Amino acid sequence: MAQVMRHASLCKSRADGFSSRGDLLEETVRKIGSCGGVPTVVYGESGTGKTSLLAKAAQEVGAMWTARAIEAESAQLTWGRRAVVITRFCGITPASNDARSLLRSLCEQLSIVYDEQPTPVADSYRELVKEFKDRLVNSPSDRPLGIFIDSLDQLTNDYMARSDLLWLPTVRRGAKSPTSVVNSPSPLTRTPLDSRR
Repeated sequence: MAQVMRHASLCKSRADGFSSRGDLLEETVRKIGSCGGVPTVVYGESGTGKTSLLAKAAQEVGAMWTARAIEAESAQLTWGRRAVVITRFCGITPASNDARSLLRSLCEQLSIVYDEQPTPVADSYRELVKEFKDRLVNSPSDRPLGIFIDSLDQLTNDYMARSDLLWLPTVRRGAKSPTSVVNSPSPLTRTPLDSRR
């Protein structure tokens, strides 16, 4: 839980420090809202504000989904359940340095959010990749899910997780997975993710 709080706190501080640059935030939120389960990538040079933009977008998407849920509740629609927004800033905590730890922490948080109590999660990288995908696919469709992962380029390349982003799945409609990377000539810019943008 301390890890979740650390990432949530960083998200708030980065979002609070975001200074709007034209319609960039609005365009990012719109793209995230219309990507239909395909990951959205925010990329650019180091120091250009990707982390702050992603943090602010996470807040905006959460607020938008909350407003929709309130409207749905008043109209007695089934979509009125609470949305889920999860943020991770790679490299900030030990559990966000490598893909195995990151996936484990995401699976643990998803188990708490959807099962309302911690359930055991897999331990091996391969099992965690499968479990993460299964948890996303089986998440309730009436609870929108946004997983915001910042600085994928900061992950270690254990399990080739940085150069082969197959662990980052295309998710069900209603689930979003925005990510950010530094614009660099690394293998990250030539991954299957590029073809899904």
